[in-house]
Amino acid sequence: MYSSLRKGLIALAFFCCSGLLFAQYALTTEQLDKVPVERLPLQNNNDLLTAEMEARAPGRANRFAVPISTKIRPTTHGSWSEEGTNSIWRMRISSPGAKTLNLGFSEYNLPAGAELSLVTEAEHLGPFTVADNEEHNQLWTPLIDGDALMLELRVPTASKKRVQLYLTFVNHDFIDARKAFSGACNLDVICSQADGWGIVDGYRDIIRSVAAFTISGTDVCTGFLVNNVNGDGKPLFMTANHCGVTSGRAPALVAYWNFESPTCRQPNSGASGGNGGGQRSTFNSGATWLASYAPSDVTIIELDDPINPSSNAFFAGWSAEAEVPSDTMIAIHHPGVDEKRISFSFQDPYRAAYFGAPNPNADHLEIPDWDIGTTEGGSSGSPVFDRFKRVRGQLHGGRAGCGNDDFDSYGYFHTSWEGGGTPTSRIRDYLDPCGTGTLTIDGFESSKLSTTLVAESNCAGGCTTLETRLPFVLGNGFPAGTALSIASNTAGISPILSAATANGRETVELIIPADAGTATGIYTIVVNATGGTATDDITFTVEFSAALAEAPTLVSPAEGAVSVIPGTRFNWDAVPLALSYDFEVSTSSNFSTILQAISTTMETEAILVGPLAGNTQHFWRVRSINDCGAGDWAVVSFTTADITCSGIDGSNLPAEIIPVGTPEVRVDLEVNNAFQVQSFELSLDIEHSYIGDFQARLRSPEGTEIQLFNAIEEGGCSGENMYVLFADEATQTANDFENDCRNGNSSNRLTFQPAEAFAAFAGEEAGGTWTLILNDDADRDGGAITAFSMLFCNDGGISDTHDFGAGRVLNVFPNPVKGLLTVDATGNWPGGLKAVLFDATGRQLANYRMDNAGWAQWDLGKVPAGIYYLRFNSQGREQTERLVVMP
Repeated sequence: MYSSLRKGLIALAFFCCSGLLFAQYALTTEQLDKVPVERLPLQNNNDLLTAEMEARAPGRANRFAVPISTKIRPTTHGSWSEEGTNSIWRMRISSPGAKTLNLGFSEYNLPAGAELSLVTEAEHLGPFTVADNEEHNQLWTPLIDGDALMLELRVPTASKKRVQLYLTFVNHDFIDARKAFSGACNLDVICSQADGWGIVDGYRDIIRSVAAFTISGTDVCTGFLVNNVNGDGKPLFMTANHCGVTSGRAPALVAYWNFESPTCRQPNSGASGGNGGGQRSTFNSGATWLASYAPSDVTIIELDDPINPSSNAFFAGWSAEAEVPSDTMIAIHHPGVDEKRISFSFQDPYRAAYFGAPNPNADHLEIPDWDIGTTEGGSSGSPVFDRFKRVRGQLHGGRAGCGNDDFDSYGYFHTSWEGGGTPTSRIRDYLDPCGTGTLTIDGFESSKLSTTLVAESNCAGGCTTLETRLPFVLGNGFPAGTALSIASNTAGISPILSAATANGRETVELIIPADAGTATGIYTIVVNATGGTATDDITFTVEFSAALAEAPTLVSPAEGAVSVIPGTRFNWDAVPLALSYDFEVSTSSNFSTILQAISTTMETEAILVGPLAGNTQHFWRVRSINDCGAGDWAVVSFTTADITCSGIDGSNLPAEIIPVGTPEVRVDLEVNNAFQVQSFELSLDIEHSYIGDFQARLRSPEGTEIQLFNAIEEGGCSGENMYVLFADEATQTANDFENDCRNGNSSNRLTFQPAEAFAAFAGEEAGGTWTLILNDDADRDGGAITAFSMLFCNDGGISDTHDFGAGRVLNVFPNPVKGLLTVDATGNWPGGLKAVLFDATGRQLANYRMDNAGWAQWDLGKVPAGIYYLRFNSQGREQTERLVVMP
């Protein structure tokens, strides 16, 4: 979402006594007085400011606001009124003493025709509309002055029930972000030859690539827009990893363009250390995280929407070369997140470890000193340019400041290029998406997007036996009848275009006909569009395969393996050029019955959702899929051990990990069966923006407690999200878990030993409540426990039995089920037994009922294969059975 603030005198009754107009709607004082007010808890600005200043340090994002948790929905708060065919919802928010406010909606999805506005005495922010709906379903607003505002939602009455709006955070500014003044030694980017600063004039373009931003409405940093080798205007934005823009927090980013002083304040003057009068009125809201690499302190994201056209932004060029630049270095930044400034160093930089000694192979670029200006807190994440106006790194930290000759340390662009060697830990995949090997490019003017040819991806895979079609779009500046042609192509193919002429904003396809005689390899095609004064080329890169991908090598369980644990994981070797894999497991050699089928892009592993039957021969197979289609199956047989496994899920998930304070989160898991613990494994999924912050324990029904994993402090673990399994039999230890976390592998669904062995529970009664206890040891980052399950494996078997008390026992079988499910109820069931079938998303599918004791068979033959939940209820007591339905 991008927008601009609309300024004006808009008087509200709860700000002043007169009942004037606000927005375009007339409200009397009496009407405004009837709008409900949510008065938030009083904040002590002085205490918050003191704590923040004590916490500030190099390599830490500055905080200017404190989040106040709310639970405000149009269905539970505010007031509704009707106006013609529209319904209008209004709600006032007051956080006394706040210097500015900004809001975080964890749910935002408006129907067509709906408009949401934020209104104060002097500002009208919005309207936000259906155009601001995003896949992440969030909306975070820019700053709005003052300590009170009014929300106004106008929606067509017929669409009122389709509104999704949930305000969960109001961020209270305790510093006054409008007056976060930077040091007086800084130089405004507006300064020019006329002010005695002609040195700035040569950098007007790269100045426009830099933006201040807030994250989650509380933290502030600097970032910059970057060009990519395709030159397609994709809104890629870079900053420092320590600024905390993770996958969970990226939707909460708001970037402010052209926030700069309108006049040149001479460095070291009183004016230069004061308010420059810059405006945060042009912004983009929301982003998607792409990659981070902590060693070089880099993060790259993609903004949700095209760059706000009012920004006249510039996509910065860059250099990923190893050679250290020399001569002039230029920093453009928002010190203290004040108006944009520019700094110059005329001393040669060098590579060094962060706050360490010079080292020609280190992952940081150090600027010895700034000769003009400096950097400060809030400048974190800002770019440093070489004399060719190419980015060479982003600010991590340093000791530079007004009045000293100290250094600054930038994460080196060259190091970040390959990063940790994966798409989520390097920037190369996004800045050179076709893998051309380009290491240096210049910048790109956003104004040229209107006359640019854009493809979602200019690089693709293809199959010589299939037709390949690659769509692209003409920028809106191309006139009607723009001529299209293929300017050049690699020999051996005969590409054509779906149209000879097109209009601006029209989509055209580049078509490469099927030709089994085409040699495999990489081909490039250049398409030209020329219309009036507008002309542009776009280059496509296609890698062709001539045949199906080979069958993978199946590793585990191996052919003929016996005594395989029924909850086993399946592994195979990756196949070159395979795009995905099909995985199936069956009890028949011809796979006439399928127990589990998964299509996955994971290269080496598929996880079985339900445990297999014990003492049974099984067959599993995998095939590779590439652009030419699906290859041959590789098949292996094995036999499970003579034990039975039962998988049980935790309740009340997801469980929120709030981003305020150091919360303790507990999730219960109910075992309704009576048996002794022999062995089990535990699966845990956690969505969190900094997983090194927390530790977890597991407590049994008998009160025994073990440490599942520890907080990872030494060496740090700044990655996000955890998808892991724990088992005593795992080959990887708890130390391996900590090391993998530091290396960013905590989301790879690997299996580790717990910090303390599950053997401590052996021999205990399993029936009762097991509790996962998670402690988040640090403030600010939040998330949720999204999945928690335990797989018990015992000799003799564990039936799917539910005890409803008073002699009432319910047995459910078979599970997994295909067709008829048997429900056997013993005892006295006054009022009968009811059941509701839900799918994994919580959608209700069917209702069942038994009036008396006995047994019944319910037909699930028309239910698609997958995971379901059958919730039983009798006299107010509920039990839930997890079902695996087979095809």
